[in-house]
Amino acid sequence: MNPRLILALLLFLACNTAPPAEPAKGKLVVEPAAAETAVVGTTSLERSVQVTGVLVADERATLAFQVPGRVSELRVDLGSVVKRGQLLAALDARDMELRVQQADALLAQARARLGAAAKVDVEDTSQARQARAMLTQAEQTRVRVAELFKQGQLAAANMEAAETAVQVARGNLDAALEEGGNRGAIVRQRAAELELARRQAAECRLVAPFDGAVEARLVSPGQTLQAGAPVLTLVRIQPLRARLDVPERHAGTLRSQQVVRLTMDGLPGVHPGVLTRLAPVIDPLTRVVLVEAEVQNDGSMRPGGLVRGEIVLASGEDAITVPRAAITAFAGVEKVTLIEDSKQISRTVTTGRRQGELVEVLSGLKVGERVVLRSESGARAAQATGK
Repeated sequence: MNPRLILALLLFLACNTAPPAEPAKGKLVVEPAAAETAVVGTTSLERSVQVTGVLVADERATLAFQVPGRVSELRVDLGSVVKRGQLLAALDARDMELRVQQADALLAQARARLGAAAKVDVEDTSQARQARAMLTQAEQTRVRVAELFKQGQLAAANMEAAETAVQVARGNLDAALEEGGNRGAIVRQRAAELELARRQAAECRLVAPFDGAVEARLVSPGQTLQAGAPVLTLVRIQPLRARLDVPERHAGTLRSQQVVRLTMDGLPGVHPGVLTRLAPVIDPLTRVVLVEAEVQNDGSMRPGGLVRGEIVLASGEDAITVPRAAITAFAGVEKVTLIEDSKQISRTVTTGRRQGELVEVLSGLKVGERVVLRSESGARAAQATGK
């Protein structure tokens, strides 16, 4: 072979087989303007706990008549909105009204026998007044007989008769007072019977004990009921109670009047509330604390609905934060991409609370560093590739 051709071939291979430059490990040279970035800073964040629960009525009562009878009137039905004191249902009250008249007549009769038209005073009955007058007369007679006996004008038998008359009059007064007491007791009994009859007549009317709505109607007009038979179920739905389960580890930070934010499937927006009641014990099976929050109802929420809630445990705590778009996650590992010397560097971080579009970074970043914000499509691609 031609020596000149061999030399040219060797020079050509030497120029084209030079080893490539070693790439920077974990670094990629880019133009900074090619990616949207944000500076790591601090933000005042709330400390909260996520909970779930159910809505219940603020008050719930099953209403019933306290006397037996036939339902003559039923003014409400399922879903009816009622006000406190409003008439809901009534029984046929004719028998009760007759009992009131009967008790009133018996009371008047007892008072007439006692001799007291209105006020019961056993000291002022006609029998007591008569017996007291007889006792006064007998005592006066005894005084006159005693004077004459001292003068020797009357015999000892007259003195004994006058003394006996006083004792008899005193006994008659005691008997009159005792009889007056018995008749007074009868008057009080008749008065109590009249009051009971009036109260039973009033029990023929069923009124709302609070503002609310009818959850269930359990009877129909014309139906005969026993005393205590359920008639209506009434609930108060303004405000509502949200019963929430809080994990045991947060029990020590729960306080009354803490802010609660609730959301429901099918209802837009956030419904604010206030923590009002805390259970004094931890459930030994589920290891949760039952709490209740009071929530104002705009008419869209109903008892029995499932809710998701957030209880604000503390506010105003400074934390290192980055935009949510700066975080990518793959296989449970969260990462951010930083800009250093016009190069992008991937770094693993640990995140904490989230507030709106901000994410708390517990470790892996320092204030002032610059992170790359990924678009939604870029974030999905990064998650798929693990970069």
